[in-house]
Amino acid sequence: MERIHVSVRSRPLSTEDAKTSPWKISSDSIFMPNHSTLSFEFDRIFREDCKTVQVYEARTKDIVAAAVRGFNGTVFAYGQTNSGKTHTMRGSPTEPGVIPLAVHDMFETIYQDTSREFLLRMSYLEIYNEDINDLLAPEHRKLQIHENLEKGIFVAGLREEIVASPQQVLEMMEFGESHRHIGETNMNVHSSRSHTIFRMIIESRQKTQDEGVGNACDAVRVSVLNLVDLAGSERASKTGAEGVRLKEGSHINKSLMTLGTVIKKLSEGVENQGGHVPYRDSKLTRILQPALGGNANTAIICNITLAPDHADETKSSLQFASRALRVTNCAHVNEILTDAALLKRQKKEIEELRSKLKTSHSDHSDEEILNLRNTLLKSELERERIALELEEEKKAQAQREKKSSSKQNLDDLVTKATEQNICAKEKNDEIQEEIHAAREEAQIAREQLVSKESEVTHVLNENFNSLVNVTTEVEVLASEFQNFKASLETISLVMDEGLQDFASFSPLIHDFTLFMRQSFDEHASIISGYQNVQSFLKQKVLDIENEKVLLQEQCAGLQSQIEGLNQEAQKHGTSLMMLSDQNESERSDLLSHIECLEKDIASLSTSSLAKEKETLRKDFDKMKAKLKDTESKLKNVMQDKTKLEAEKASAERELKRLHSQTALLEKDISKQESFAGKRQDERNAKQSLQEEFHNLEALAFEMETTIASLEEELAAERGEKEELLCRSEGLDQEVTSLTEKLELSNTQLEQLQIDITELKARLESSSSDQQQLETKVKQLLEEKEELAMHLATSLLEMEEEKAIWSSKEKALTEAMEEKMNLYNIKIESLSKEVSEAKRELESCRLECITLADKLRCSEENAKQENESSMEKSLEIDRLGNELQSAHAVSKQSQEVLKSDIDTLKSELQRACEMSDTLQSELDYVTSERQSLLSRIEEIKKEVVSSNRLQDADADNKEKAKLKMRLMGTQARLDAKSIRHEQAVKESEVMNRKFQEASAKLKEKLASKALEVIDLKKQLSASSR
Repeated sequence: MERIHVSVRSRPLSTEDAKTSPWKISSDSIFMPNHSTLSFEFDRIFREDCKTVQVYEARTKDIVAAAVRGFNGTVFAYGQTNSGKTHTMRGSPTEPGVIPLAVHDMFETIYQDTSREFLLRMSYLEIYNEDINDLLAPEHRKLQIHENLEKGIFVAGLREEIVASPQQVLEMMEFGESHRHIGETNMNVHSSRSHTIFRMIIESRQKTQDEGVGNACDAVRVSVLNLVDLAGSERASKTGAEGVRLKEGSHINKSLMTLGTVIKKLSEGVENQGGHVPYRDSKLTRILQPALGGNANTAIICNITLAPDHADETKSSLQFASRALRVTNCAHVNEILTDAALLKRQKKEIEELRSKLKTSHSDHSDEEILNLRNTLLKSELERERIALELEEEKKAQAQREKKSSSKQNLDDLVTKATEQNICAKEKNDEIQEEIHAAREEAQIAREQLVSKESEVTHVLNENFNSLVNVTTEVEVLASEFQNFKASLETISLVMDEGLQDFASFSPLIHDFTLFMRQSFDEHASIISGYQNVQSFLKQKVLDIENEKVLLQEQCAGLQSQIEGLNQEAQKHGTSLMMLSDQNESERSDLLSHIECLEKDIASLSTSSLAKEKETLRKDFDKMKAKLKDTESKLKNVMQDKTKLEAEKASAERELKRLHSQTALLEKDISKQESFAGKRQDERNAKQSLQEEFHNLEALAFEMETTIASLEEELAAERGEKEELLCRSEGLDQEVTSLTEKLELSNTQLEQLQIDITELKARLESSSSDQQQLETKVKQLLEEKEELAMHLATSLLEMEEEKAIWSSKEKALTEAMEEKMNLYNIKIESLSKEVSEAKRELESCRLECITLADKLRCSEENAKQENESSMEKSLEIDRLGNELQSAHAVSKQSQEVLKSDIDTLKSELQRACEMSDTLQSELDYVTSERQSLLSRIEEIKKEVVSSNRLQDADADNKEKAKLKMRLMGTQARLDAKSIRHEQAVKESEVMNRKFQEASAKLKEKLASKALEVIDLKKQLSASSR
């Protein structure tokens, strides 16, 4: 068990980002100083100034070397967009990335290993919007993922190129990279919009001196090296992705989120606890399933940027990498052991045991020798068991493939027959239509025959050439009919071959024969229809005679096929005889094998006799099972020739195996002659062997019964051949009936010649009429072109006027909007000034009240001082009068100001109402203009679709009306615009008046404020 190796690589920063970066790196840990919880430790952390070679040598180099030794390996780069993943994996011309370094290192390791021979294959795919595309074969798109016991998880239809040098690999990778989806975002000019997986498949086997035999008997190591460049996670708010880019980003984020979920589940140990890990939620995780908690050495290179703007993305990338640290894999050497490799290993073990037996014969006791001998026999039996299982598995696989291929061939045959049947029906319909048309023409010709009998001979002499043309057309129709008939005959031949080759699908073949009988009935109906066509064609007699010759040739072909079937039946009989001979030879071999076993049992000791007996019983049980399997296989093999040959080969291999086994047992018997045993146990074992021999004889009898059943099937096939002969005789009878019908058609041909001459005369008259019509059509077309030119010019003028009005409308609306904005600003400013004036008046009023209070106080003080002097009293009276006059003046000014403000407000409201009415009128005019324009567009379409002069005149009148309406609306629009300008001018005059009034009020308020200040001074002086 080994965990995933995780390293972190930081992208270089600018000087400003380096100063403000919130992340700190210390040795192999990265953290935020202000957050104690945000601290991560990894296997390696590479700073901004590191090289890609250092990243490669940290772990990827060891994974590549292990891949050459037979271990699976996966390396992939993870991180946000614009963090340097593609640069890490692919590199640049000056600094190669992980993929080029791995390719060169792999080939160097292979060149150094001279003890093994290698075969390298490469593939390159991308996952774009959850679709798998082959970058080495761009036409292979939307590939599917499959899984089986042999290949595991693989992509069906993916091209694998055999490579022999690093340069070839890199050239193929450049070719695939040119077809990868790359786009531009706000964060990256060349942003990867898909995940890519670069895969190297490494096969190797041991070299031997005997090149011819040794290579075929050694185990083959097969390992897979995946180098993955993931697309970066991104946020639409930062990348500015829209449309296609937004869709690509959503698919990328979805697959990366699934990858994060899988890593989280694996780090929590969900899979070990029997839980569900969602590998199938994304095609990326489905393909990388063996690398995530499976049989592979895996390394993750997490690319980050320490810029403060991307702190959240860096945090999520580091959390993903820290979870991946807790995922463990169990990598082992991937060997494919063939049956030859297993036999070779077992033979080596047997030879080692025999050598030990020979060397230790003089030094060890008899019991140790017997133990060694028992282990030797067990290893041989295990070897035989493995060989039998492998052979049976191969045969079962071959049978499955053969059944699937035969089913596919039958489906193709059925589809082909249905297609040909459809074509035949279409041709039949065409011929029926032609017959119907010919009958109508003949009826018309017969009606006109009475009035034109005198001109028949003359026209017949003049139009003989046209008759020749008609006869050639008839010959073409006849040839098409012959081709159709030949296609039907080919269908029948294909069906006969299908009946011979696919006898196991008898129900489907029976249905198909019914279908063919229906097609033959349709064929007969087509022939009858064709006979009606022959009633008015003279040259058809020769074509029917040719058809008769073809049918005779087909009958001869059928007879030759019947002879071939008879020969094949004879071959099957000979093969059955050979099988019976082989069974007898196998029986004799088994008897000899039993005798050898009896001799072996006689020589065995009492201690090992029971064990040998059990092993021999197991061996005979296996032989029984094998005989049952051969019985079932023989039943299947007798159905077609290929299965029979395969069973024959398996029987020969079985004979060879039995001979080799008997030879080995004879050697063991020669070595074990010195040992003695008990005769009673020997007799018991001999009886059990005889019983098993009787069972084998019963099995052989059953095999003979199966052979007899197969002979009955051959007899049934012969009966089918006789039915085919009967069908050929029926075809001969049909040919004779066709010839009789042709003789009847000759009598009607002469009448049709007269009809043809009349039709030729009609054609001449119709040709003159056609010329006159063509001249009229040309004149109409010229008039139509002139009208189209006029219409085009008028449409261009209308388009220009439309553009001018649209520009004027835009300018007016913009000016009105600007003026409305200015009016709103002015109204706000005036309202602020009015509120300020009110506040100032209120403050003046309060000051007047305070002055009045002070005056009252001074009067009270004067009364308490007993009327000090007359001058003071007079002064106080004067000040009081002045104060009252100031109050009156302020009240009057306030009333005047209020009245001015009210008038300005009413005038402003009127101006706003006038602008609203003008705006509504302008909207109405624009809507009316839009309706007129839409009406003009409709008229354009109607004008284009019309082809008559009256429609053109009506359109011109309608255009003139629309022009008048447009001019009227233009005049109204001008009047509205003039009224709008007047209203704007009036509002400007009112604004100026309002500003002047407000300025006067301010001046009055300032003068009153000065008077109040003077009064305050006088009061203060008088109080003193």
